[in-house]
Amino acid sequence: MSKTSLHMMLAAALALGALGAVQAQPQWQWLDASGRKVYSDRPPPPDVPQNRILKAPRDAAPAAPAASAEGGDGSPAQSSAGEDAELKARVDAQAKTQAEAQAREQAAQDEENAKIKQENERIAQENERIRRENAEKRKAQCAAAQATLKRLEPGRRVMTTDAKGNAGYMDDATREAQRQRAQAIVRESC
Repeated sequence: MSKTSLHMMLAAALALGALGAVQAQPQWQWLDASGRKVYSDRPPPPDVPQNRILKAPRDAAPAAPAASAEGGDGSPAQSSAGEDAELKARVDAQAKTQAEAQAREQAAQDEENAKIKQENERIAQENERIRRENAEKRKAQCAAAQATLKRLEPGRRVMTTDAKGNAGYMDDATREAQRQRAQAIVRESC
């Protein structure tokens, strides 16, 4: 026998042994007082009603006889009904709490949206004001450039002053350069 097959047989034997040990332990499942599922290898406490035990081992005896659960003296059935009412009240309270939390969250979201909308409106108004100012500046630049073009018409002599304040006449090259600048401003602004 090879070493590999010996290891495989040993692993298979261990797996089978583990499966047998797991199945040998009894498993209980029930709902505790807060409604959570509890899993254990031991039976639930005696105060857990029969209707809350979800799973019991096959060989386990029921915690309470069926006759008393149906109302022999009435107390187990009444306590079960009381627990059901308590559980329903707890679920209703939790639903109400969740609804209130959602309402608060929605109100906060609505308030945030209102602030964002107000800020967007303020920005839009500011942009409109800037657009109007720019339009007025373009209009003024256009009027000034048109006046300059009219002043620089060929055949007219244009008086200028130099840095020292001396008066003189503009030569044709300077006149043409200023005329081209004024025409460019007219094209952009008008």
